[in-house]
Amino acid sequence: MAFKNQGQLAKAFQYLEEALAAYQRVFKSDAPGAVAYYNALASLLIAQGQLEKAAEYSTQAINLCRANKLTGDSIFAAALHQAATIEYRRNLQAQSKDFSPSKKYWTEALAIQHARGQTPQEARTLNYLAKVAELENHNDSAEQMYRQALDVQSSVHAYPTIYFLTNCNLAEILHQNGQTEEAIRLLKDAVKALESPRAGTVGGESERADFFAQFASAFDPCRMEPRTRPHRRSVCIRRTRPQSNVPRSTQPRRRRPARHT
Repeated sequence: MAFKNQGQLAKAFQYLEEALAAYQRVFKSDAPGAVAYYNALASLLIAQGQLEKAAEYSTQAINLCRANKLTGDSIFAAALHQAATIEYRRNLQAQSKDFSPSKKYWTEALAIQHARGQTPQEARTLNYLAKVAELENHNDSAEQMYRQALDVQSSVHAYPTIYFLTNCNLAEILHQNGQTEEAIRLLKDAVKALESPRAGTVGGESERADFFAQFASAFDPCRMEPRTRPHRRSVCIRRTRPQSNVPRSTQPRRRRPARHT
């Protein structure tokens, strides 16, 4: 998935489709190994905003897991996550919002992730469920799930970006509740955590910009920190060459020696 990491999603999708076709030529079309390909293809399409096409691959992944009795496996949790994300994105664009399908998929995925000890994935799912609770104006539930996500990540920071978003989202809720001091501490922890993925980005400037765009909104709460020092007007000190105490007009001029022809 090197092309995905570089932000070249269309090219990554092309190679992945070719890999799936090669796999299915060797194995049967209903072989369970195809689930990983369907999940990855759905993820790439979600990133490109092609939700309807992503839903097709997501449905194939879920159906294939059920046909092969993989409903307790981590790969099924991944398929559920893709389905939940698609429904979530659809609802964000809809006028009348109903996050019930997303919550159903993520809740089912969360149970599998917790049972199998998938700490990063469990934290990510808790983040999403907390965000849905926020959108439904259930901030108390959202805060509880964000704190649960932090507890899950207390010993393992496999994905610093997940930890970053957990801190920032929780900080925003705490700031709204007047708990500014704790909110600031969370934001500082979040910025520290972002250094690892920042150092690991590859590709051109546009691809790196696309990567960091997903964190843009999380920096808005950084404005909450109160000014602790009085604002000082910056003074620009202009450096000049040292001058003589003798006024410029009275300084003797050096005569050039006469030229003899």
